[in-house]
Amino acid sequence: MSKRRKLKNWQKVIATLTIILLVAVGYLGYEVYRFLGVIHGNPNDEFEWDEIEKIKVPPKDDSSNRLNVLLLGVDARTPNEPSRTDTIIILSMDKIEKDAALLSIPRDTRVNIPGRGMDKINHAHAFGGVALSIEAVEEFLDIPIHYYARLNFEGFKDIVDALGGVTIDVEPQVARERPTLTGMVGVHKLNGEQALDYVRFRKDREGDIGRVKRQQKFIRAIAKESLQLSTVLKAPTLLNRVGENLRTNVPTIESVALGRLLLEVDLDKAPTAMIPGRGEYINRISYWIPDLEETEEVLVELGLREDDVSASAMKP
Repeated sequence: MSKRRKLKNWQKVIATLTIILLVAVGYLGYEVYRFLGVIHGNPNDEFEWDEIEKIKVPPKDDSSNRLNVLLLGVDARTPNEPSRTDTIIILSMDKIEKDAALLSIPRDTRVNIPGRGMDKINHAHAFGGVALSIEAVEEFLDIPIHYYARLNFEGFKDIVDALGGVTIDVEPQVARERPTLTGMVGVHKLNGEQALDYVRFRKDREGDIGRVKRQQKFIRAIAKESLQLSTVLKAPTLLNRVGENLRTNVPTIESVALGRLLLEVDLDKAPTAMIPGRGEYINRISYWIPDLEETEEVLVELGLREDDVSASAMKP
């Protein structure tokens, strides 16, 4: 095998692992919402989902030092099923400093969805797919989203199973409430179904806040599994298992560079945060009302925003 051929194969492996890590991180939460009629405004009355899925979302120019990837976990069971985003995480990496940060946006965050008005941010995907989700996030935080990776329910389980499981320290309250995790308090290797139950759990005192913490904890765990040498040998199997359950706009050539960056970044030391705010009922609907001033501080602390940009740039 020629040296050029070997390099090309290695680039494919790096690209594959990058996508695996991105999409596995992207689906870190799951709550079944099979009937879109419960969404305020019932989007099924106003569009054809197949047409929305055909909308291409090209990557943005990534010539700046900061690279933002939107990771989406959706509640669909099939690739083309209308769905909402149950998980919204921004993986932001500095290409010069070789560091990263993770910012979680609670699914009930009340924001302006372009063309729809004030609503929960996770409804953007049901109304307009990935394109509208990206637009809503960019308008809300006033930052660019360069790439996205979206994974559904089945894809998440397939990735975890293809990896041979993911090792996680299971909290007592989670093991007590989830039948698939009974007796598994402490460090255990979870299969796909167990991992899904773990990351979607929110029936404790912390509710969604606790779930976000477990999602971020799971990110570190699956990053370790994904970037091990043994995973390289599983790369073809992983891609075959994911199939149509994965959507991303990361070009192959760019994913090589992105993979190298991920290998240089220590996700164990990456700061994590969630959009600060408070829970509130409006017209009997539960929302997470973001604190814009505190959110601005979080963006600056994580490096997603320069400190000379005022909080007034953000949209409620």
